[in-house]
Amino acid sequence: MESSFIKSDDTKILLSSCLKENSFGRTDLVNFLKEKGTLASCKVDGEFKYNDWNFEKTVVRDDGTVLFEGNCFSSQSLISLLLKNRNERTPLENKKIIYVFKVLDHIIQNGIFCEEADATEKTFIPGPEGIFISNDSDDNLKILVLPGNLFERCAQNSSSYDKIQGIFVHRGLESFENALFTRGVMAYMAVCSKQPFNQMNFEKRQADFTDENFTPLEYMVKNVQEDLYIAIDSALKLKRKKPVIKGEKRFINEKYENQRQLYLKKAQSFSFSLLQDFFTSKSTLENDEDDMDFKRKRLRFEEKLSAKLKIKRFLNRNSKSIKITLICILAGIYGLNSFHKTNQKLATSLGLTSIQTVQTLFTGIHTADVTIIQEISKGKETKSLIQSVAGFYVTNKQRAAVDEKNG
Repeated sequence: MESSFIKSDDTKILLSSCLKENSFGRTDLVNFLKEKGTLASCKVDGEFKYNDWNFEKTVVRDDGTVLFEGNCFSSQSLISLLLKNRNERTPLENKKIIYVFKVLDHIIQNGIFCEEADATEKTFIPGPEGIFISNDSDDNLKILVLPGNLFERCAQNSSSYDKIQGIFVHRGLESFENALFTRGVMAYMAVCSKQPFNQMNFEKRQADFTDENFTPLEYMVKNVQEDLYIAIDSALKLKRKKPVIKGEKRFINEKYENQRQLYLKKAQSFSFSLLQDFFTSKSTLENDEDDMDFKRKRLRFEEKLSAKLKIKRFLNRNSKSIKITLICILAGIYGLNSFHKTNQKLATSLGLTSIQTVQTLFTGIHTADVTIIQEISKGKETKSLIQSVAGFYVTNKQRAAVDEKNG
C-alpha cells in the first residue's frame, strides 16, 4: 500500500508516527514497540495458525519523521478490498475478506478484547488500513493485524485520522464493545462497499454514532440475510454504558440498559460464517441499483430518518431555551389565573340595580371597607370619600385604644 502514513513491500512494513525526532522523543511511543499484533497463517485444512507479531525497531525518514519498521510480505490492505464494488470482486477477494473476519473473530473472542479482560486502559483494534492480506493463494494466505493501540496513536498524529481510523472508533464505548463496533463497520463495508458513517468532524461523527444515523443494511443490499444484517446493524447501534454509583440502582434507566444489552448480544452473534453464506448465495449477486422499487424504499427510509434526526437534534440543541419558554408560559398562565380568581372575589356593581349599588356603597362607608368603596364608585369624589372614611377608621381606632387604657 502506497501511503505516507503506512507502506509495505515484499519484506517490510513502515508505519509513520507522524512526528519528528524531537517531538517523538517527548512521547512514550517507543514503548509500543513491544505491543503485540497478530499474524495468522492459513493451514492446508483452512484453519489458521496464530502468532504474535510486533514492530522491531524505529527508523528516521529523510524528512526527520520517525517510522516503526517490522517484517512483512507482499500484501494489500483490507481497505482496498472493502471499497471495491461487491459485484466486481473476484471469488478469491471475497474469500480473503471472509478469512480476515475469521481472524478478527478469533482476536475478539480469545484475545485482549474478550469481555472478561480487565484492561486498565482502552484497547483498540486497527481499522482496515491496519490489516494486511498476503497476495498468495488462499492455501498459503497470511493475514497481519497491526498492534491496535500503536496504530491508533500514530493515526491520531496524522492529519487524516478521521479517514484512517476515526470512522471505525466509537469513543463512548469500552474496549470490548468498541472492538465489536470496529468489526461491524468493516463488515458493513464488506457487504455493501460503502461506509456507514462518513462524517469527518469528530463531534458530528460521535453524534451520528449516538443517533444511529446510518442506513441499515436491509435497505442497502437486496436479499441480505436477516441474521447477518441484524448482527452488523446492532454492532453499529451499540450504546455507551452509563456509569452508576454503587448501590444506587434507582439511577439506572432500565429501558436504556435493556436496549444496550440487546444490541450487545446481537452484535456478538456475528460470525465470519454469516459473511461466507452471504458471498456464496446466488441471490446476493443481483445488482441492487437496477431495482427501482428497492431504491425508492431506501430513499423513503433515509428521508424519514433525516426528518426525525432534525427534530431530535433541534430539541436537544434548544432544550434549555424551550424549558425556559415553557416555564415562562406556565408562570404567565398561573399569574393570569390567580389575578382572575382574585378579581372574582372583589366587590362589583355589575348586575346590581341602582338601589342595590347605593346600599352597597353605604355599607362600605358604614364598615369603613375601602375596597368596597373603590370597586363601587369611581372618580375624584371617590378619592375624597375614601380619605374621609379612612380618617374615620383611624380616629375610631385611636379612641378605642384611649378608652381601653382609661378602663
